[in-house]
Amino acid sequence: MKLLLILLALSAVFYLIRLDVVRPGFEEGDKIRTTGRLSEEPLLIEGRQRIVLGQIRAYIDRFPEYHYGDKVVVEGEVALGKAGWYLKDPSVEKKEEGAPNFLQNLRQKILGLYSQYLPEPHNALLSGIVLGTKSSLDSSFFEALRKTGTLHVVVASGANIALFAGSLLNGIAVLIGRRRAIVPTLLAVWVYVLLVGWQPPIVRAGIMGSIAFAAQAYGRELDAWRALLASAVILLLVQPLWLFDVGFQLSFAATAGILAFTSPLSRLFRILPRVFRESLATTTAAQIAVSPILFFTFGQISLLSPIVNALILWTVPAIMAGGGVIAIVGLVWEPIGQAVAWLIYLPLAYFVEVVKLFSKVT
Repeated sequence: MKLLLILLALSAVFYLIRLDVVRPGFEEGDKIRTTGRLSEEPLLIEGRQRIVLGQIRAYIDRFPEYHYGDKVVVEGEVALGKAGWYLKDPSVEKKEEGAPNFLQNLRQKILGLYSQYLPEPHNALLSGIVLGTKSSLDSSFFEALRKTGTLHVVVASGANIALFAGSLLNGIAVLIGRRRAIVPTLLAVWVYVLLVGWQPPIVRAGIMGSIAFAAQAYGRELDAWRALLASAVILLLVQPLWLFDVGFQLSFAATAGILAFTSPLSRLFRILPRVFRESLATTTAAQIAVSPILFFTFGQISLLSPIVNALILWTVPAIMAGGGVIAIVGLVWEPIGQAVAWLIYLPLAYFVEVVKLFSKVT
């Protein structure tokens, strides 16, 4: 214990040194002009695009469209909000389009299948849950998700990676045992990370989740906590500003919640079949942990949010699994993909209707 405290103290000292080195060279109210590549796909919010360039966010008109990897020049006045630095009245100029790669092309094909097989907003919901794509959500359904406290299912990509890893590990463990399930689970997680996009929140969640779940799968709960803490410390020493990033906070909280609450919740849900019990326990555990962060970040939480989440979170593992099957078989033979889409339309429709219903009473 003494050694651990000493290591944490030294890490804190090094962190403060690193934070001082990488602290942004601007202050609130400064006017800046910066050039770089977009670090994630723009998010559509109420008819506007939110683009991210390094530590800066900018909210601009819907058109012209920008995409992940585009090289742009951004100019505006710096302001500090709850989600970090952003620009007031920004101007953006595209200098160079991002070059698509194999995974980006594959991602677009999968999104095309979802759009082909399912109506709105069901295909947008599936795209958001499986691939973290938020740009296709229409404003009314986006607002319904926000009002009911379920937006995290679609926009909290770091939390979704943790949910994906936890649910997949539990599902495979039912078939071949927990220890044997480690390697295929971790391989699947990193394929998924590459497919969703090599973005900081996704990578952070992949690293932290991989280390923690591997330790947990070997029956070492204490080591899992140490692994999670060690990975967080290492990542923060590399990128100190991530401590203030909502994606990092959600990644860490979701994984910690799964480690802390999955077992007691699984016992609480013992009357359910094992496969449903484990998935529900995993998703609920992550939800418990991320809820405070979501409240302080979005500034609003519905009193009915726990009820809505309890009603819809059990569908997430089934939707993610169905979306994965569509992505695999739909690219080979479209009729089979369509058949799978019909099956997961039921949980998607249930999810949509529950969210819409409760959004009217919040």
